Amino acid sequence: MGHRITASAKDEIKAGVFMETTAILNEAGELNVSTRSWTENLVVGAHSRAVIYLFDKDNKRLWNTDKVACGIGGMLEVTFPIFDRSVKSDRTENYSFKVPPDFVSQASSIRIVHFNKTKPFTEYLKILNKFFDMNEKSQNPTVYNTQNGDRIHISGGQVGAVGDCNTVNSTFTQNHQNLPTAVAEVRKIWHELSQTYPTNTVAEEIVVAAKTIEKIEANSTLKERLISAAKEGTLAAIKELPGGKVIVAAIEGWQKKP
Repeated sequence: MGHRITASAKDEIKAGVFMETTAILNEAGELNVSTRSWTENLVVGAHSRAVIYLFDKDNKRLWNTDKVACGIGGMLEVTFPIFDRSVKSDRTENYSFKVPPDFVSQASSIRIVHFNKTKPFTEYLKILNKFFDMNEKSQNPTVYNTQNGDRIHISGGQVGAVGDCNTVNSTFTQNHQNLPTAVAEVRKIWHELSQTYPTNTVAEEIVVAAKTIEKIEANSTLKERLISAAKEGTLAAIKELPGGKVIVAAIEGWQKKP
């Protein structure tokens, strides 16, 4: 059975949270959708949603799916037993929809909309309808910014075309002599945060550890040096901090990523 239209899109729907969707419409009118959501954040996930739209050759909207749900939690929520074990930080869901025959014969392109559901979906529909009613001609990915700062990502695919999903692979290197300095910087960050946030319980220690990790992630140079330190096995001084094992686990997790 032939594939009439295929399209794919990858977007960062909020800081550190990503969505990737592939949609395939076959000649029988079956629209098969696979959506993956994942986060690089320790404590921040998203109510990830996708909607698939079909357009005709004149770029008029024909039909769309219901919202596809693929929500996720932060990485800490699946790492430590004090959080709900059912939550995932990397999740893929597959869906199948039946498109009415008249629309199948007219369909010429697919657009994939990614967004974080921070408001009622009816409000997003108003925004999306307004956008599509503009009869946008471009098939390039578009980011539509709403008044309250939400971002809606719209990507399109032509007949038989599959959009590219680029994966960026980074190799981190650092001179060994700088590694103790990197570890000292982490201890300094933790100490400064502990002056503001309590560390009397395990839960409080994890909060400070998570905030420390967020500061490391905001400093790409420090992050690279710590990944190198993990490879050298010189993170023991960080483990000594309350919640330090959480920080080290995050650093070791970064070095395992492609």
